[in-house]
Amino acid sequence: MVSLVRSLRWLPLAVLAGSMLRAQTVPATEPVASTAQAAPEDPLPPIATLHVYMDLIQVPVLVLDYDLQRLKPIDPSRFSVSLDSGPQFRPKHVRQEGDDPITLGILLDPNSEPDLMPQIGAAISALAPGSLQSRDHVTIFALDCSLRQPLSDVPADAATLKDGADRALDLWMARRKAKHPPPCQNPMQLWDGMALAMKDLAQLPGRRVLIAMTNGFDGGSSMPWADLKEFAQLRSIAVFGVKSNSPGMPAMMGSRKSPDASHEDPFSAICQLSGGAILRADYFAVDRGLAHIMTLVRERYIIEFARARNDSPGHHTIDIKIAKNSDAYIRPAGVTILMAPKEVTEDPSTIPRDTTDAPVIGDRKILSKKNGPP
Repeated sequence: MVSLVRSLRWLPLAVLAGSMLRAQTVPATEPVASTAQAAPEDPLPPIATLHVYMDLIQVPVLVLDYDLQRLKPIDPSRFSVSLDSGPQFRPKHVRQEGDDPITLGILLDPNSEPDLMPQIGAAISALAPGSLQSRDHVTIFALDCSLRQPLSDVPADAATLKDGADRALDLWMARRKAKHPPPCQNPMQLWDGMALAMKDLAQLPGRRVLIAMTNGFDGGSSMPWADLKEFAQLRSIAVFGVKSNSPGMPAMMGSRKSPDASHEDPFSAICQLSGGAILRADYFAVDRGLAHIMTLVRERYIIEFARARNDSPGHHTIDIKIAKNSDAYIRPAGVTILMAPKEVTEDPSTIPRDTTDAPVIGDRKILSKKNGPP
């Protein structure tokens, strides 16, 4: 059965006011004195303030068939969830992502995938207004001698996307045309470039997706691939890799290497363990390839369930299964949950949350050097 476990981290919250549902009395402001005589007014009653805390968790889940092809809509009742190998439970709500706002990053690695680059401007611009709407925001990165960012968090618009993609590659194209181009001094490597791109996306709202058009080879980054994978999980950034096809292969196909074989293909592990996948695109059909990825994103399932009654700070795992579909490709994205500090939860004025239907976390501990709060 293929149902992949993902890392979650539920962080302690020390400074976020309003993280708990809490009643608090706030004294009314004293009225300003007036020189004119005024009839006495009844004093204002105390103002009760409610502080709201996070109780429901939403996890985007990519679900494909064994060959990484699209599936017909799945009945929500077939989904079940387990936390840290605890008891299976039904989610409170399951729906497809649909038109939720997307924060999309597109990372171009032209030196590793030069055959995909000539059509990339037209392919990216073709995403709007079909696959992307104005509510979706796009950032474009280009990994050449350094990481360039010609387009940053802009609403999806065809003309803007085309201009950004062209500017992303202008220096690379100029060097390719030069007879004796100067070599890059200390060129940035793939993991380091992806890390910078993810850190930028992590600051933005919306459901975060990074499409990396690269062959997935890293030439020696300072950022280990495992740390990059974990960062994508903790910031809910689903990574989709796009590689070029060999001649004669289908225009769009998937790569289903086991994420456990990370020593063989760490890029595949980064994509799968962040809730994405690797797909291959023929350079004659780059536009269809990008549109296909966005369709997969829109068809992800949003699994919603209550926080566990025995949750705790640290790394946790989530296992999602679908009844009667044991060979499906199931890849949840990671998620970080903010938790209130102990002094808030134990405050007598705090209204305790209802844990009647809350799931229970099991006793499995994820193997990680960063297990637990930072």
